[in-house]
Amino acid sequence: MMLGPEGQRRFKNKLPHEDVEEDTIDCGDLWHMLDVVFHKKRNMNVARVAPFSRRQEDGDALEQFHGVLQSLAAKCKLRDMEEKLVGDLLITSMTNLELQKKFFVEEMDAETVLKTALAWESGLENQRSLAKIVKPGRVVSGTKAESADLKEILDERAPAIKA
Repeated sequence: MMLGPEGQRRFKNKLPHEDVEEDTIDCGDLWHMLDVVFHKKRNMNVARVAPFSRRQEDGDALEQFHGVLQSLAAKCKLRDMEEKLVGDLLITSMTNLELQKKFFVEEMDAETVLKTALAWESGLENQRSLAKIVKPGRVVSGTKAESADLKEILDERAPAIKA
Protein backbone atom coordinates (compact mmCIF):
# COMPACT_ATOMS: atom_id res chain seq x y z
CA MET A 1 0.00 0.00 0.00
CA MET A 2 1.37 3.38 -0.94
CA LEU A 3 1.32 5.72 2.05
CA GLY A 4 3.51 8.69 2.71
CA PRO A 5 5.55 9.06 5.92
CA GLU A 6 2.66 10.65 7.87
CA GLY A 7 0.18 7.99 6.72
CA GLN A 8 2.60 5.21 7.68
CA ARG A 9 3.16 6.80 11.10
CA ARG A 10 -0.57 7.04 11.78
CA PHE A 11 -1.17 3.57 10.48
CA LYS A 12 1.50 2.04 12.76
CA ASN A 13 0.25 4.03 15.78
CA LYS A 14 -3.38 2.94 15.41
CA LEU A 15 -2.88 -0.54 13.93
CA PRO A 16 0.52 -1.74 15.18
CA HIS A 17 -0.12 -5.42 14.34
CA GLU A 18 -1.09 -4.83 10.70
CA ASP A 19 1.44 -4.96 7.88
CA VAL A 20 1.35 -1.78 5.79
CA GLU A 21 3.60 -3.20 3.07
CA GLU A 22 1.54 -6.34 2.41
CA ASP A 23 1.00 -6.76 -1.34
CA THR A 24 -2.57 -8.08 -1.28
CA ILE A 25 -5.17 -6.73 1.10
CA ASP A 26 -8.88 -7.44 0.87
CA CYS A 27 -10.76 -4.31 -0.19
CA GLY A 28 -13.15 -4.51 2.81
CA ASP A 29 -10.24 -4.93 5.22
CA LEU A 30 -8.42 -2.01 3.62
CA TRP A 31 -11.47 0.19 3.90
CA HIS A 32 -11.86 -0.72 7.58
CA MET A 33 -8.18 -0.07 8.29
CA LEU A 34 -8.23 3.32 6.58
CA ASP A 35 -11.40 4.26 8.46
CA VAL A 36 -9.75 3.35 11.78
CA VAL A 37 -6.57 5.25 10.91
CA PHE A 38 -7.96 8.42 9.37
CA HIS A 39 -11.50 8.83 10.73
CA LYS A 40 -11.60 11.54 13.36
CA LYS A 41 -13.66 10.47 16.35
CA ARG A 42 -16.08 13.02 17.76
CA ASN A 43 -16.01 13.62 21.49
CA MET A 44 -19.72 13.49 22.36
CA ASN A 45 -19.13 15.22 25.71
CA VAL A 46 -17.79 18.26 23.92
CA ALA A 47 -20.58 18.11 21.34
CA ARG A 48 -23.22 18.04 24.10
CA VAL A 49 -21.73 21.01 25.94
CA ALA A 50 -21.47 23.23 22.84
CA PRO A 51 -25.19 24.16 22.54
CA PHE A 52 -25.35 25.08 26.23
CA SER A 53 -22.32 27.36 26.05
CA ARG A 54 -23.51 29.27 22.95
CA ARG A 55 -25.11 32.66 23.61
CA GLN A 56 -26.75 35.05 21.17
CA GLU A 57 -24.42 37.87 20.21
CA ASP A 58 -25.73 41.44 20.01
CA GLY A 59 -25.63 41.45 16.20
CA ASP A 60 -27.09 37.95 15.71
CA ALA A 61 -30.57 37.75 14.27
CA LEU A 62 -32.81 35.28 16.11
CA GLU A 63 -33.29 33.20 12.97
CA GLN A 64 -29.52 32.95 12.49
CA PHE A 65 -29.01 32.10 16.16
CA HIS A 66 -31.74 29.43 15.93
CA GLY A 67 -29.93 27.88 12.97
CA VAL A 68 -26.66 27.74 14.90
CA LEU A 69 -28.41 26.07 17.86
CA GLN A 70 -30.05 23.52 15.53
CA SER A 71 -26.69 22.70 13.99
CA LEU A 72 -25.04 22.25 17.38
CA ALA A 73 -27.94 20.18 18.72
CA ALA A 74 -27.85 17.89 15.67
CA LYS A 75 -24.28 16.92 16.54
CA CYS A 76 -25.43 15.80 20.01
CA LYS A 77 -27.47 12.91 18.57
CA LEU A 78 -30.42 13.50 20.92
CA ARG A 79 -33.05 12.41 18.36
CA ASP A 80 -36.56 13.29 19.60
CA MET A 81 -35.32 15.68 22.31
CA GLU A 82 -33.50 17.91 19.83
CA GLU A 83 -36.41 20.24 18.93
CA LYS A 84 -37.37 20.86 22.57
CA LEU A 85 -33.73 21.45 23.51
CA VAL A 86 -33.28 24.03 20.74
CA GLY A 87 -36.48 25.83 21.82
CA ASP A 88 -35.36 25.94 25.45
CA LEU A 89 -31.85 27.09 24.57
CA LEU A 90 -33.25 29.78 22.26
CA ILE A 91 -35.21 31.18 25.21
CA THR A 92 -32.43 30.98 27.80
CA SER A 93 -29.65 32.27 25.54
CA MET A 94 -31.35 35.19 23.75
CA THR A 95 -30.25 38.77 24.39
CA ASN A 96 -33.77 40.27 24.43
CA LEU A 97 -34.66 40.09 28.13
CA GLU A 98 -38.19 41.42 27.63
CA LEU A 99 -39.02 38.66 25.17
CA GLN A 100 -37.26 36.13 27.38
CA LYS A 101 -39.55 37.09 30.31
CA LYS A 102 -42.58 36.61 28.05
CA PHE A 103 -41.50 33.04 27.30
CA PHE A 104 -40.88 32.31 30.97
CA VAL A 105 -44.47 33.36 31.79
CA GLU A 106 -46.23 31.67 28.87
CA GLU A 107 -45.54 28.01 28.10
CA MET A 108 -45.11 27.37 24.36
CA ASP A 109 -43.80 24.58 22.18
CA ALA A 110 -40.52 25.07 20.30
CA GLU A 111 -42.16 25.97 16.98
CA THR A 112 -44.38 28.63 18.59
CA VAL A 113 -41.38 30.06 20.45
CA LEU A 114 -39.51 30.48 17.18
CA LYS A 115 -42.49 32.03 15.34
CA THR A 116 -43.18 34.44 18.22
CA ALA A 117 -39.51 35.41 18.53
CA LEU A 118 -39.20 36.06 14.79
CA ALA A 119 -42.40 38.13 14.77
CA TRP A 120 -41.12 40.11 17.76
CA GLU A 121 -37.78 40.74 16.07
CA SER A 122 -39.53 41.80 12.85
CA GLY A 123 -41.68 44.23 14.85
CA LEU A 124 -38.59 45.74 16.48
CA GLU A 125 -36.95 46.17 13.07
CA ASN A 126 -40.07 47.90 11.74
CA GLN A 127 -40.10 50.15 14.81
CA ARG A 128 -36.45 51.10 14.21
CA SER A 129 -37.23 51.89 10.57
CA LEU A 130 -40.12 54.12 11.62
CA ALA A 131 -37.90 55.88 14.14
CA LYS A 132 -35.53 56.84 11.29
CA ILE A 133 -38.39 58.55 9.46
CA VAL A 134 -39.42 60.65 12.47
CA LYS A 135 -37.01 63.49 13.20
CA PRO A 136 -34.93 63.09 16.35
CA GLY A 137 -36.37 64.85 19.39
CA ARG A 138 -39.99 64.55 18.25
CA VAL A 139 -42.32 62.18 20.04
CA VAL A 140 -45.22 60.76 18.07
CA SER A 141 -47.68 58.95 20.28
CA GLY A 142 -51.02 59.84 18.70
CA THR A 143 -52.27 62.59 21.02
CA LYS A 144 -54.08 65.63 19.59
CA ALA A 145 -51.24 67.95 20.57
CA GLU A 146 -48.80 65.81 18.61
CA SER A 147 -51.05 65.13 15.60
CA ALA A 148 -50.17 68.54 14.13
CA ASP A 149 -46.48 67.65 14.59
CA LEU A 150 -47.08 64.33 12.80
CA LYS A 151 -48.92 66.09 9.96
CA GLU A 152 -45.94 68.44 9.59
CA ILE A 153 -43.54 65.48 9.40
CA LEU A 154 -45.66 63.72 6.81
CA ASP A 155 -46.00 66.91 4.74
CA GLU A 156 -42.22 67.30 4.78
CA ARG A 157 -41.83 63.70 3.53
CA ALA A 158 -44.61 63.91 0.92
CA PRO A 159 -42.51 65.49 -1.86
CA ALA A 160 -39.87 62.78 -1.44
CA ILE A 161 -42.54 60.08 -1.57
CA LYS A 162 -44.22 61.51 -4.69
CA ALA A 163 -40.93 61.80 -6.60
